[in-house]
Amino acid sequence: MFSGFDEKLTQWRYLYGRLPYVLVYLWCILEHIGETLSITVPEYMLDVHRRIVAMMILSTLRTVAINQQLAHFAVKHEHCLNTHCAERGFRNPRMSDLKRMALTAAFLGEPDADVARRLAGFHAGKERSDSAPPR
Repeated sequence: MFSGFDEKLTQWRYLYGRLPYVLVYLWCILEHIGETLSITVPEYMLDVHRRIVAMMILSTLRTVAINQQLAHFAVKHEHCLNTHCAERGFRNPRMSDLKRMALTAAFLGEPDADVARRLAGFHAGKERSDSAPPR
């Protein structure tokens, strides 16, 4: 409340330097809770994971207050994403490719029609899983 400009900058750097940890942790908790309430297709979970990791890597690169721990966090997630892509026969995403992946979960070089088909399949699968009995 009584902070000066320099103190506010320090506070914002501290907050933004830790926000990716908090958001990823929150996502993990929500997914864990959600799995107990509704059946989820594993491929959908991988789709969401690709989006979140791509967004996290992009946001980390833009963070002015990046610290060594946050950089390590981003590198580990980037490694997992690269492994995930390689296991499915796609090349590693470049930084310029991450924006498309963050928006659509598209693999690199994956045709738009395949992405649209996958997303439509998730939507169609939602109607079937809604009628399934709870676990």
